[in-house]
Amino acid sequence: MASSAEHLLASLKGVPGVHHVAVFSRTGSLLSASLPPGLHGDTVAAMGALVFGAAEALATELRTSVGSATVGMGDGFLLLLSAGDRGVALVKTNELPDAALVSQLQSVLAQ
Repeated sequence: MASSAEHLLASLKGVPGVHHVAVFSRTGSLLSASLPPGLHGDTVAAMGALVFGAAEALATELRTSVGSATVGMGDGFLLLLSAGDRGVALVKTNELPDAALVSQLQSVLAQ
């Protein structure tokens, strides 16, 4: 699984506008990451899984599904995307992710 997670990481990092990436399980286990120095990948994975899980729970309550969730921050945006049935991909961008970027990332994840 690690080699496929690393391949996915490399593919996501190759998308223009993506600066940092983490791939983790829906339970918060880190599979692969390219993060800035000083960040703890395990913490990012655990918190990312929590945020994505909350978005899924809300979507279920609203009788819909989550394709992605965006979190605005002081220095950019985090975009969390479903990576199959058991995974989540987190990407950091400097600009608000538009529909074209989300679509491109989802295409990478579908491969």
